[in-house]
Amino acid sequence: MRLVIGKCTLQRAETGKVRLCSAVALGRKSWNLFFEVDKEYEDALCAERADAFLITLLPLAMMAAREYPDLEICAESSVSRKLYHQLVNYYIPILSRNVSYYRPVKIQAETDSAPLPCRHAVGTGISGGVDSSYTIAKYACPDAGSYRLTHGIFFNAGIYGGYDSPAEKSLEAKAEAIARDAGIGYLCVKTNTVLELYKGAHAPIVPFVFMGAVLGLQKLFSVYYYSSGYSSDEIHFADEDAAGYDWLSAECFSNERLQFYLSGMEASRMQKLEYMKDVSFVRKYLTVCLKADQENGNCGRCAKCTRTMAELEALGCLDGFRGVFDVDAFRNDPAYYWGFVLLKGRRDHFCADILEKYRASGRKLPRAAYAGALKKWIKRGFTTENKARIKVEEVVADEIREL
Repeated sequence: MRLVIGKCTLQRAETGKVRLCSAVALGRKSWNLFFEVDKEYEDALCAERADAFLITLLPLAMMAAREYPDLEICAESSVSRKLYHQLVNYYIPILSRNVSYYRPVKIQAETDSAPLPCRHAVGTGISGGVDSSYTIAKYACPDAGSYRLTHGIFFNAGIYGGYDSPAEKSLEAKAEAIARDAGIGYLCVKTNTVLELYKGAHAPIVPFVFMGAVLGLQKLFSVYYYSSGYSSDEIHFADEDAAGYDWLSAECFSNERLQFYLSGMEASRMQKLEYMKDVSFVRKYLTVCLKADQENGNCGRCAKCTRTMAELEALGCLDGFRGVFDVDAFRNDPAYYWGFVLLKGRRDHFCADILEKYRASGRKLPRAAYAGALKKWIKRGFTTENKARIKVEEVVADEIREL
């Protein structure tokens, strides 16, 4: 079985924007994949290398290899020599041993290490979340010197109800406002790779599709900060989330021109919030959740909102975030909010840190929190886990059956 990555080309979209494209085929399945940017960044798109598509397709290939052990990725454009070396000798063997649904694949491609033109920009992604905001707050300052951020990217992958949905447009506008307030350049990268290949932005594939997109812009960036969700003492391999081994991905996805750095692995989530709690753009725009039917961010009820409000409360600065969270709702319903933190505190290190910080300040949880935790535990079927989570390996398995 062969997964063919067709010759990379630049094409003009109907909107006047420019796309880095490749026709991809696996068995009877085929996709026309693209990364789209404004025309001013046309010279930054790298059609000389297949790196962007290779990284984006790697999870699909390694999952398909369970059914097709002889699967080979064949790229018709050359691949950066350093990237090829790191994938073949380190990344693929390591993931195959540590993630249950991955199997080894071969890569057939010409390699090239010849220099390419580059603007030597320094970039990061803008989501409005805690990890992203920390990276911007830390590196969008003169003290960073030649490693100072110059650009922030918003990735429009159509995951919030479509590319032009109110939710997607709202988040895009917020990302542009964050870049403006932080004093860095802004660009939007639109891609169909997430929905076409994986049907959604599942946690196990996010680093592949977003770092893959950045490799498509390796003639713009020489340094890119990928925002880590875990600190260095939390490094681990897990089926449900690739963030635990982002350190390995960042190193192995770097090539001769572009170096990925894992920003934030030096700090815990609580330390990140402590660092940026007084930064103006964070107080104005912090966005930890967004749904397809939700235009303005932060529903105030989901796990991410609950955890973030509890973190800010533990740090004593929640009132400063009234512009993005319903602080009164949080404080008036401890059974719901603190009940969740208590429920997850035994297994979830984020929630455990919240409880430790809150109690260390001499405060006690409301009694209602304990009753709320018990109620949630029973409702979940006597478990702390969310059984409703969709697994990416099952989504891909359905696709593979159609080959």
